[in-house]
Amino acid sequence: MNVPRLAWWSGALPALLMATTPFAQAPGSKHVKGFELPNHVLQVDWDQLLPPNSDQKASGPPPPIHTYLGEAGPAAMQTGSAAVNPDLDGMTLRIPGFIVPLDENPEGLVTEFFLVPYYGACIHVPPPPPNQMVYVKPTKPVLVKDTFNAYWITGVMHVQVRKNHIAASSYSMKVEKVELYE
Repeated sequence: MNVPRLAWWSGALPALLMATTPFAQAPGSKHVKGFELPNHVLQVDWDQLLPPNSDQKASGPPPPIHTYLGEAGPAAMQTGSAAVNPDLDGMTLRIPGFIVPLDENPEGLVTEFFLVPYYGACIHVPPPPPNQMVYVKPTKPVLVKDTFNAYWITGVMHVQVRKNHIAASSYSMKVEKVELYE
């Protein structure tokens, strides 16, 4: 089952995830709420990447910015908080999101990417705030057939700022598992 694209544009998926994910305290989770999966994997949503007691909420994408320059216009700038939830550092997490490829190998497999909470980021839509982006280096290159689809990413989360020409992220993950969101 594919996640409806319109739901992501409307910002409905974060609300859907919060409404359908049971939030219970996981043993040894450093006060992070989530749904514990086998092998001590904690399933989280994007709100849990925010600092504890934060007023900030994960949200859907901002409206596109189009100027009279069209595609030749400047890229939209990233804004927002880089503040993190330090309790996530070193935890094995599972989180849903969309893949923004950063590098591929000669076979066309993705070797590094940003994971973001919504589809639609392009040069006319500002990237999410740094604390709502995860830099991912998979242990094995990943076949990403369609960037319109959402994926589950499972791996060890680190509080680590990563910057490149596209954006900055407050988190990074060494990912063991990438699977289609179903």
